[in-house]
Amino acid sequence: MSNTELKTKIAKRIKIITDSKILTELHIAVGDMKSYQGKDFWDDLNPSQKKNIELSLKQSKEGKTVSHEQVQKEVKQWLGR
Repeated sequence: MSNTELKTKIAKRIKIITDSKILTELHIAVGDMKSYQGKDFWDDLNPSQKKNIELSLKQSKEGKTVSHEQVQKEVKQWLGR
């Protein structure tokens, strides 16, 4: 699908939305996307966020990860399903 086709499809869907909360959220999301074009999100993170991401990457490289399947299993147990 071309960008033009995709934009047309999105515009049609937006035109039928009547919920002002959804429209406000879309407006915010589109505004945020525009402000981040060509910008690295890393620059907006605080030191604690950067430290946690770096720690997560280190743990991943060391093989200290949990599979998606294991997380799903634990969540089901936690929710009692």
